Parts: sequence; C-alpha cells; structure tokens
Amino acid sequence: MIKVVQGDRQTCQSFVEDLKSRVGQASPEIEQTVRDVIEQVRAGGDSAVKAFSEKFDGWTPENLELSREALEQAVETLSSLTEGNKLVGIISHVAALKHSIDRQIVIRKTRGGSSTIQMEG
Repeated sequence: MIKVVQGDRQTCQSFVEDLKSRVGQASPEIEQTVRDVIEQVRAGGDSAVKAFSEKFDGWTPENLELSREALEQAVETLSSLTEGNKLVGIISHVAALKHSIDRQIVIRKTRGGSSTIQMEG
C-alpha cells in the first residue's frame, strides 16, 4: 500500500522529523517478520510476492509490473494532488518514479547499519 501524505511544507517537514525519530525503532518481532518475508520473496520470487499481496492487501495482482501508461497516469495523478502548494508523499521502489518526482524524502543506509533521511529537491 502507498501512504499518501498531504500538507504544506511544514507538514512535510514534521513528517520527515517523525520518520527520523523512528529510525531503528522496530520491535524484534517486526524485524524478524520482515526478514522472513524478504527471505521468502528471494526464494519464491513473483509467486511469493503475489501470496503476500493476497495476505496483506487482500488481492492477487495479475501482473507485477506497471505498464508505461499506468506509471504515467500514476505520476499525473500524484502531480495533480500537489496543486495549491500541497505536498504528497509516496513510498515506492519503482526506479522510474525517482526521475518523475521533484521533491523526495530519501532514506539511505549507512555503512554502520543505521539510516539517514533527507529531503531532496
């Protein structure tokens, strides 16, 4: 699921600060669940992703890749939500979106194992 965050610059900054405060605070149970999911997806590929989609989202996607048209429509929709100086946030691994979104909250893992969060754009 994509989380959409709407608001002005202050709202976005507050969202980033909240994210920063949560870095590394997942419970051991959540961390283990995430490790298990990643392991199962690595082993089972697309079929494992589809099974988790059914389990967590209640539906099984027919295709796991977005068409160029669907991606363009998603970017247009997200852009339209920013009218009136609103900020919209998405969490995505789709590389093509990176080049289509002007302002980004970027989370990077450091060599020490922690993460940094910054706003770019």
